[in-house]
Amino acid sequence: MKILDIINQLPRKGQIGIIPKSCIKFICIHHDAIIQKNINYNAVDLYKREAHYHIDVKKRDGLQYHFRIDKKGNIYRTRKVTDLLYHASNLSVNTSSVAVCLDGNFMTENPTQRQLEGLAGLLKHLMGKLKIKKANIKGHQEVALKGYGTACPGKNLMNWLINFRKAEPKPTKKEKAQIKNLIKKFKEYIKSLLGG
Repeated sequence: MKILDIINQLPRKGQIGIIPKSCIKFICIHHDAIIQKNINYNAVDLYKREAHYHIDVKKRDGLQYHFRIDKKGNIYRTRKVTDLLYHASNLSVNTSSVAVCLDGNFMTENPTQRQLEGLAGLLKHLMGKLKIKKANIKGHQEVALKGYGTACPGKNLMNWLINFRKAEPKPTKKEKAQIKNLIKKFKEYIKSLLGG
């Protein structure tokens, strides 16, 4: 999995604050609710425009997502994971989470297969790096405070997220080979005990 770091390409205006890594306990999933009709759009230009919107209109310090995933499944690091962002309409979540946003409106369209593969890889990476439990990967709608209701990340992505949380982890090729080798050794051991 490749993560493209574009932090220095995006506009910024100061910084709200820093979250200690040890305090990061959640991953919050979003969609940008924008339908991209052409899959060959320039994602970096889109994120620059959104960062300007967050600065100029919402009066934030820059783009309010740590990671973005475009329609082709490319993963972009848009902020440091320790940057405090205002993305969840919930201060306790904002101060303890990483925000991941996928391009698209998943109330009316489905994420692309490449986006879902990129998201799954990024989630596994962040879960390992930050010691986050699967149960603590939430859709924005699950953490927004009353009065700030939202459909984000959209029903079509939310369904995938619910299934992702339920799924048992699948072993990697390396783990499968290790298991196969252990079974072979165990069979040889049992065979030696039985004198055969």
